[in-house]
Amino acid sequence: MAKKKVNKKSKAYKRRRKRRVLFGVEIFVLLILVGCLLVYSKAKGLLNSMNLVDQNFSITDISADEETIREQKRQGYETIALVGVDSRETDELMNSDVMILACIDHNNKQIKLASIYRDTLLNIGDGEGGDFYTKSNDAYNKGGYEQFLKMVNENLDMNITKFATVNFKAVADAIDLLGGLDVTVSGAEIIFMNDYCIETSKATGLDYEPIPELGSDTETATVHLNGVQAVSYARIRYGGGDDFRRTSRQRMIMEKMFAKAKTAGIPTLMKIMEKVLPEITTNIDSDEIMSLGMTLLSYSIGGQTGFPFDHVEGTVYTGGSERSVVIPVTLENNVIQLHQYMYPEMSYTPSETVLEYSSDIIEISGYGPEDIPEYSQDGANPVQQETPY
Repeated sequence: MAKKKVNKKSKAYKRRRKRRVLFGVEIFVLLILVGCLLVYSKAKGLLNSMNLVDQNFSITDISADEETIREQKRQGYETIALVGVDSRETDELMNSDVMILACIDHNNKQIKLASIYRDTLLNIGDGEGGDFYTKSNDAYNKGGYEQFLKMVNENLDMNITKFATVNFKAVADAIDLLGGLDVTVSGAEIIFMNDYCIETSKATGLDYEPIPELGSDTETATVHLNGVQAVSYARIRYGGGDDFRRTSRQRMIMEKMFAKAKTAGIPTLMKIMEKVLPEITTNIDSDEIMSLGMTLLSYSIGGQTGFPFDHVEGTVYTGGSERSVVIPVTLENNVIQLHQYMYPEMSYTPSETVLEYSSDIIEISGYGPEDIPEYSQDGANPVQQETPY
């Protein structure tokens, strides 16, 4: 099949760049941190205000075999899927515009983060056991958290059963209660951020003041951002890097929130819990959060990256229309790199499912192993190279 090239003048491409992108997974880090406060009866009651879903739901076709699952536990690894949705609600069907896998390494006391780009071409399933290749963020919209987790487990050879879904207002509220964040931004980013603030403020009902513009697009300055400003900063897709740079900004905000929460006082953390817990949907109950929070208070962020590592942007015909997507080149190659990043102490061989899906994506897109971008030949991750901080 002929390779699909991107026409950056096309209407589809322009619509893709203009779509609203919001994030909310950062708040879950705060959620597990404040578990250490559960000696207070009020905190226990606040945790019960979360939207807790059935913990015994069925996730079929988990690719990792039982021995791999047992070995991960022996090595001290625990992985949780964090989802951010473009809504004030977290329990209805919608696109998951932010998808982050948080790998907790208990032996080394670190948390590694890997963002799945929302436009990544994966097999999200048709909800009835059949194949359907399209953008990865469609899975949550098609079948909620169950189909989202099924997509992650099948395409990436994972065995994830725990998740948390958060909306963007929760993040803005938490950042305000933490006293805001100091972020180094460029002149161009300030312009885009101020534009996004108008919509973010309207959607959240929260106030902000525009950040004064700098002398040039490339000039940088460290500015203090409130909740609306920080959320808007993490929504930016313009100025180069598109979704790749955007997810890097999200992970940076997440790290800053994580660091500030660790030094916040008990009254502040209690206020965060009271404000944002009702805006979270998860299958992790209060007892698990209590245990996890006590543990993670002493952990650090050990790395952050984006998936797929090696990719090209193109268009494919799927679901009756042509769609602009991020094509993993190849899925097999990228899944191997992901396992090396998240579980470095474990050997890994791709499953038959991953090999099948990888072959299908090559056929659909026309991109194979010979098309791995030159910047990735040495193993470098373009997302890490573009990190804006």
